Amino acid sequence: MTRQLLILSVLAAAASAMTAIPAATAMPTTMTASAQRVERALVDCANRERRARGIAPLSVHPALAGAAHAYARAMLRRRFFGHTDPSGRDPADRVATVDPAFGPFVGENLYLDARSAGEACRGWMRSTGHRQNILDPRYTVIGTGFARGRRGVYYVQVFGDPAPPEPPVEPEPPVGEGEQGPVE
Repeated sequence: MTRQLLILSVLAAAASAMTAIPAATAMPTTMTASAQRVERALVDCANRERRARGIAPLSVHPALAGAAHAYARAMLRRRFFGHTDPSGRDPADRVATVDPAFGPFVGENLYLDARSAGEACRGWMRSTGHRQNILDPRYTVIGTGFARGRRGVYYVQVFGDPAPPEPPVEPEPPVGEGEQGPVE
C-alpha cells in the first residue's frame, strides 16, 4: 500500500455555508473494539506529545469525535482524501454541523494508509503544520476518527476549543465639559 501524508494543516479561518451531516452519521454508532482502541491511541499520542512539552492535555469532545469519525468513514466510502470534502466543506463547516459552539477555530490532521495509530502520530509530529495542531495550547478538546476498508486506512484528528469568546469590553465614555465624573 502506498503511504501518503497530506502535508496540509488547516486552521479554518471562517465557517462558510454549511451542509448538515445527517444525524445518523454525526456521532459514532457501533464501532469495533479495535477501532475504539485506534481512536483512543490517536488521543493518547497527542496528549503524550503535549505533556512532554508542558502543554495541558486535550479532553475528548463528543461533537469532535462524531465529526472526525464520520469524516474518516466518508473519505473511505466516497473515495477521496483531503481537508475539503467533495461538497466543498472544510473542517470548521463539518464541526459546526454537529456543534455550532466551536465556530471557525478548528484544526484537523489526516493520514492515509499508516500501519498503526503510532505511525500516523509520528508522521504528524514530523510535519510542521500537523505538529502545530497537536501542540497548539489554544486547543482544549479533540475528536478522533478511524476507518479501514479495501480503499485504505484513514486516520483523523480534529481539534477545537468550545469555550465561548470573551465579550468585548466597552470603554467608559469620556467625561465631557460640564459633566461630572463618576461619584465615589
